[in-house]
Amino acid sequence: MNTFIYMARGPSIEKTAETQARLLSAARTLFSKHGATWTMTDLAREAQCSVGLAYRYYPSRDAFVLAMYGELSAAFSLKADALTATTVGGRFSEIARFKLRCLNDERTAYLSLASIALSSEKLVGVLSATTSSLRHAGEQAFLKVVRDESPAEALPFARLLYALHLLVVLVWTQDKRPDSQRTDDLVDELGRAIDTMWPLRSLPMVRGFVSRIDAWWQTFA
Repeated sequence: MNTFIYMARGPSIEKTAETQARLLSAARTLFSKHGATWTMTDLAREAQCSVGLAYRYYPSRDAFVLAMYGELSAAFSLKADALTATTVGGRFSEIARFKLRCLNDERTAYLSLASIALSSEKLVGVLSATTSSLRHAGEQAFLKVVRDESPAEALPFARLLYALHLLVVLVWTQDKRPDSQRTDDLVDELGRAIDTMWPLRSLPMVRGFVSRIDAWWQTFA
């Protein structure tokens, strides 16, 4: 006698990607409308799905935060591969402005995320252990900003410039001018300052400073 065993099939890859995108879009809307105060029940209502389905793909609100961080990080890394400026300061300004454009495209949602990212009490804070892989990806992107150096010599400078770009993002959160003009002005000044200082990078005093900052930065790894 033949025995037939029925095996339930899960959703297709395409359906899974579609559902994840729909849930993430709903989360963006809720971050924009309500900041970080919404619940998974609110999310299910916004995405027009069951709470169980929402939890299947994103087990917590923090998971949505990480997903949005991840999307921004991926776009950032792609931009790093396509930088056209010919100086380190120029490339820093180019990639920082790209980041600002991404943030301004969804300003309200990313401002809500900033309140989470800046909290040392949150598991997904910008310097938390949970986000270390995203910081590493950012540092790798900035290696392409200082690409004229050997990898071993470039990494401390890449980390320094990555940390500097986080300062730019912090200023952006406080910049209420149209198109974040104050922040854009800061990017200009930083780019010029980097190009002015870059020829001095081999001086022992400069290398010592960068080395100490790098050691401090890695305490967050």
